[in-house]
Amino acid sequence: MPKGEGKEHLQKVLETLSSVSSLNTTLPYHQLVSFYQRHFARQPFFIHLGVRTEETNKLLLNEAQKGVRLMELTLAGEDCLFGELEIQKERRLQL
Repeated sequence: MPKGEGKEHLQKVLETLSSVSSLNTTLPYHQLVSFYQRHFARQPFFIHLGVRTEETNKLLLNEAQKGVRLMELTLAGEDCLFGELEIQKERRLQL
């Protein structure tokens, strides 16, 4: 959805979010994120919903390093929580 502001734009965004389903995609999520990164203009926000893999976390972390604010919708029973997406950076032991 293109950038915008105002009540009408917010309503369209919320209507779009309400129709999102992880059951209707035919590509693995990390491929969708990769496609988004290569073919669409970078947006100030990226909203994630669903399971994250290490590969997906790397792609999302790459977006965050470019100034994109990562947000996440989390399902909790019949409720949905919206907040900042946190990615724990991989820690390596030094010997």
